[in-house]
Amino acid sequence: MNIRHFRLQRGFTLIELLVVIAIIGILATLILVALNAARSRARDARIVSNLEQAFTVCTLRNDVDGDYRNCKVDDSNVTEEAGAIARLHADTQRIDGIGGASDGGITLSLPTGNSKVCLLVTLNAKTGTANKKFCRDGEGNISPTVGSASAACGAGVCTP
Repeated sequence: MNIRHFRLQRGFTLIELLVVIAIIGILATLILVALNAARSRARDARIVSNLEQAFTVCTLRNDVDGDYRNCKVDDSNVTEEAGAIARLHADTQRIDGIGGASDGGITLSLPTGNSKVCLLVTLNAKTGTANKKFCRDGEGNISPTVGSASAACGAGVCTP
């Protein structure tokens, strides 16, 4: 009897270990890609939420003043509603800084007379190479929830 033929195999071969490591690496890559897409959608949801809150503030100011003149995004020192919009604007700029929107934040369009208002934000989601935008105005015009590359505010009116 030859003793060399009865050698016991213990453990895994190097090839088996390398295959398992490669499979784990591929699965980890797929999971990271899915997480990044989910993070981008979550940032966009927060941006849209900030815009909706700012729009609510503008609507309340309109109910009190009869126009939208106190809807501002440039004065964060004001303790009233205008300051709240400025803080939402700053928060939206921070969110936009991650993910691609270069000149984000809330853009407010007030035509002469302050009788209309339109708010616009840049989302992280893209159509081709352009970031999608989301807008809402006082006349009930609103862009799709997922945003649109052509959304804009002109003369206080949202064009989805």
